[in-house]
Amino acid sequence: NHILQIGGTRQIEPLADRQRVIDQINADGGLAIINHPNWERSWNHCPFELLLQLQGYVGMEIFNGVCLALEGSALAIDKWDRILSSGRMVWGFANDDSHWPGDEGRGWNMVLVEKSQANAAGILVAIRAGHFYASTGVVINSIQSDGGQFHLTSENAREIEIYGDMGKRLAAVKDSEIRFDAAGISTPFIRAQCYGVGTQMAWTQPLALRG
Repeated sequence: NHILQIGGTRQIEPLADRQRVIDQINADGGLAIINHPNWERSWNHCPFELLLQLQGYVGMEIFNGVCLALEGSALAIDKWDRILSSGRMVWGFANDDSHWPGDEGRGWNMVLVEKSQANAAGILVAIRAGHFYASTGVVINSIQSDGGQFHLTSENAREIEIYGDMGKRLAAVKDSEIRFDAAGISTPFIRAQCYGVGTQMAWTQPLALRG
């Protein structure tokens, strides 16, 4: 399986022991992300059992743009929901994984940082904390949560869904805005999934529910 290193002071060697790779990335101050879990003919480049076994990675690619032209699936939302439902708060990334001209801009991550922290170090801190959303074209304008109340607005979403434990859809609206009351919902987390024109999508990071 492939592991993406973000940040750090040196390039970590791609050792066969993938846990050692993740540990060394973390020790060097970087972030480790599991790449395209559903790539290849088997749709199983990184088996779910390995995702459970590995520790210390900050996230996984839930969308990989170059996989659109390869065998397997560019999406890995299925494995993401299963990991989240196991109790692991793993962030979801959308990356274009650009290899050739024309690959760029298929997926990206919008990171929220204070103006004074708009630098490489500040962006890494925000990503580690999950202060970003992943997108293939849908723009999220605001994400707010207050107690059990969740509110999301988008400038170009046509439909928005709320998901919880084991991929259960909890709510859906054909609109660019959604309000969701999580009080009384028996799920350890919620996340929003937005749809735009064609195949455009966006995903919030999971929000843990307590109490």
